[in-house]
Amino acid sequence: MASTFTRLEITLRRIRDNPTVSSRLAVAAEIRGCHLQDFRVKKNGNSDDDFMSVASIDRLVGLLKDLELVTITTDGNVIITEGGAQALNPGSAFSNKISSATKSLLRRRGVPLTAINAAIKRIGDPDTPNAPTIYRELNENGAENAVNIRQSEFTRLMFLLASAGGITRKLSVHYTLSSRR
Repeated sequence: MASTFTRLEITLRRIRDNPTVSSRLAVAAEIRGCHLQDFRVKKNGNSDDDFMSVASIDRLVGLLKDLELVTITTDGNVIITEGGAQALNPGSAFSNKISSATKSLLRRRGVPLTAINAAIKRIGDPDTPNAPTIYRELNENGAENAVNIRQSEFTRLMFLLASAGGITRKLSVHYTLSSRR
């Protein structure tokens, strides 16, 4: 089971390598039909139900479109953009492109990195600057500049940005002593 970051790269490669599959739904159906292990959602992987649905894969194609790595023509065909093709170059091109495309999308949604950094700095104990807390801080303390993005999309974009190395995501484990010995 892979992350959204990995699935985006695989989906983008499939679009580039199979130009005869044209529409968003055709791309999603083709990927689902291959039963790729990275698209499993259940451990087993023996059943058709163990893999992402066509609708879920279609949302990945939609995210690629939002990131401007693919475009949808007037007749509904999915075509890789120049930026999408560059992202598939060897090396760290994919991470770099996802990072810059995610920052650009956040900016277009009214959430530039400067606002995210300012929100992170305002968050104090006992809260931690995770995506839901940052989102709440952006909306509560900047009410006149409330963000134009759903929390679920913001969380997904923050994860993508962290996966691409565009922002640091620190994980910590908190321990407490139990009353039992």
